[in-house]
Amino acid sequence: MTGTDDTTNPFGEAADPATPLTRLQELAEHHPETRAVIAANPSTYPGLLEWLSELGDPEIDGAIAARRARTAGVDPSAPSEAPVRRPTAERFAGAGAGAAASQRPAETTAETPATRAAGPARPVTPTDGSAIVTRTPDAPPNEVQPERRSTPWAGILAVAAALVVLVLGGVWIFNLPGGDDETTNAGATDPAFPPLEEDPDESGSDAPAPADTDELADAISALEAVPSSSNCEDTGPDIEAITQFAAAAAPEGTWGDPAHGDLVIDTLKDLKDECGREHAQAVVDQIIGEPNTNAALRNAIQSDMSWLEIPEIPADAQQMPGFAVAGANMACVLSGSDVVCTVVGHNLDTPEGCLPGGISLEIDSSGAAAVNCNRSANADPLLSDGQSAYNGELACTVEGTEVNCWSTESGEGFRLGPSTLELY
Repeated sequence: MTGTDDTTNPFGEAADPATPLTRLQELAEHHPETRAVIAANPSTYPGLLEWLSELGDPEIDGAIAARRARTAGVDPSAPSEAPVRRPTAERFAGAGAGAAASQRPAETTAETPATRAAGPARPVTPTDGSAIVTRTPDAPPNEVQPERRSTPWAGILAVAAALVVLVLGGVWIFNLPGGDDETTNAGATDPAFPPLEEDPDESGSDAPAPADTDELADAISALEAVPSSSNCEDTGPDIEAITQFAAAAAPEGTWGDPAHGDLVIDTLKDLKDECGREHAQAVVDQIIGEPNTNAALRNAIQSDMSWLEIPEIPADAQQMPGFAVAGANMACVLSGSDVVCTVVGHNLDTPEGCLPGGISLEIDSSGAAAVNCNRSANADPLLSDGQSAYNGELACTVEGTEVNCWSTESGEGFRLGPSTLELY
């Protein structure tokens, strides 16, 4: 049978209260003949009981009814005429034998004058103080016997006896040729299988706890909005959104999805581009400096801080006051204290304050990058892709038909080209 171990006794496992919950669920799924026994097992969890009750099997329903009757508050110390019965696990431990168990007579039957005459009667303990006459084994067959009092156990034992007969019948059918065809019939019309409740013996996994889906989605949205919503002055709201995202995505200090760590870095890079390196550096310093910072967040930031580093002047850069970019109608002037680049003949949207045709970006003497169309640049010689120029603490590198200029003191800069305009 698929997913089962034929070397074990499924009935014994189904009846044993010590059987793990995962095994009970497996037996219920792959051994339909054990379902009534599982229903009677006191360790069967509520979700599986509910699933069994939805199958509409009279045998299972009887076992569940008997189970509920046992837990309905019947006093086990009350006098009863019922014989001592073996526990469920003991009765079914040998169910694989089938034949021996089938020889046992039902222990509770309706009593008639004929059955009273057929054999010795069991003693009955009075419950109201009245005397009860009992017949000895050699009493005459026609001797009148007193009426027996019914007890709450009578109905329970009747159901249990019926359950035994039905289970043994299931064993007999199961052992017939073709009776093991579970892949064809088992679960064909069964309801959806219940979720397995945690087994105390199988807990303790080291896997990170899953994050709440709605909470995580909201946290991601708030994180991605940080660069555009920041006022670039107060670090508090930016830090709050970042730390709340980490709490939702890594509640135990480990990312449920490694991509969440990359998302934090991308957000901080965008924040640097929007608000400048100084603001982004302040956000990072405060997050790392907080002793209670989420471990996953701290590790993600510290694992990649290259985006915060200020590029140095390239070793092969040429010191010059200005240059033009080969292949683009663009030039830059480096005065030593600031730099301005102008592009003409572009396909960019014209920024506010600029006239159509030319756009100028600058890094001023304070190291701040901005749009300034009140200035323009016109210079030579030509620099090609990969070549660099510098003057003072300012440097520029040609990247294709674009130019990347930055301050080695503030870290702020810009990229400008016929199709590119970016401040960082």
